[in-house]
Amino acid sequence: MKARASTLVATAVLTTLALTAALLVADAQQTGKVYRVGYLSAGSPPLPPSAEVLRVGLRELGWIEGQNLVIEARFVEGKFERFAGLVADLLRVNVDVIVSWGTPTAMALKEATKTVPVVTLTGDPVRLGLVTSLASPGGNITGVSVETIELRPKSLHLLKEVMPNASRFGFLVRPDNPAVLASWRDLETAARTLGVEMRRFDARGAADIERAFAAMVREGVGGLID
Repeated sequence: MKARASTLVATAVLTTLALTAALLVADAQQTGKVYRVGYLSAGSPPLPPSAEVLRVGLRELGWIEGQNLVIEARFVEGKFERFAGLVADLLRVNVDVIVSWGTPTAMALKEATKTVPVVTLTGDPVRLGLVTSLASPGGNITGVSVETIELRPKSLHLLKEVMPNASRFGFLVRPDNPAVLASWRDLETAARTLGVEMRRFDARGAADIERAFAAMVREGVGGLID
């Protein structure tokens, strides 16, 4: 599973890189223009390996920081209420394209701009309302879809096979992430089919995670999906 996940992430990063480069190259006739790529992350500095791949790939295509490229990175640092302000900041510096990673960042960008191109990695973008369809996204958002939403009910089926005597399972989520909330609804449906109980445990930080695991122990949770 780890190898498959690594392959998905690597493919997503490379595809995002290609799409971003294409958006920049499309306007290459403007000689002397300095392009600004916004990078919006739900995490903390420094830039993650995925962003470093983006930087290296753009350099190979002739887009070099300090010459014709500026990467404007903004970090939410786990405080989702900062999204609106950081997106507004990126728009103020007139970025040519914004790269984001994850559903909450994509949702914040959808609300903030209908014109600046956005390249993102999310779960099911159609179900989340980010695009009209995969074939014809429409609007200003494109990128890579990692279909983890549909895989979580299957994970519950596999977990039940491994633990046939367990009757209660837990789902650890960050409640302000629309993608995992969609998964929760699917898990509830799958649980009813299997005749088991699903319990949701919300966590926004490290302290919440510790409390969630303590609650799982108290409530006799037999297995966990995250």
